Amino acid sequence: MKNKKILHLLIGVFSLALMSCGSTVTLNHYLHYQAGQGGSVIGDTVQIVLDGRDGTVVTADPNDGYHFVSWSDGITEAERIDARVHGNVDVKAVFEVTL
Repeated sequence: MKNKKILHLLIGVFSLALMSCGSTVTLNHYLHYQAGQGGSVIGDTVQIVLDGRDGTVVTADPNDGYHFVSWSDGITEAERIDARVHGNVDVKAVFEVTL
C-alpha cells in the first residue's frame, strides 16, 4: 500500500512538471481490486487505464464455505469491468460465510 501511494505521488509530480512546461498530459486512472476475507480476486488487481477507456474483467471468487456479497462500492455482480473510466477505482470484494 505504501508503494502504491509513492507511485501515485511520483506520477502526480511528473504530470505537474510536464504541464508547467506546456506539454500535453494524458490522464491515467488507477483501478485497484482487493479481496476481503473468504475469497480472492481473479484478474489484474491493479490496472492503469487512460481517461475514458475500459479496464479488464475481474471476478470475485469465494473460497469454499463462503459466498460473494458485493463489491465495496455496491456492485453485486461478482464479475465486473469498469468501463469509460473517469476516475480512480479502489474496491474490495466482500464475502460472507455460507450457512
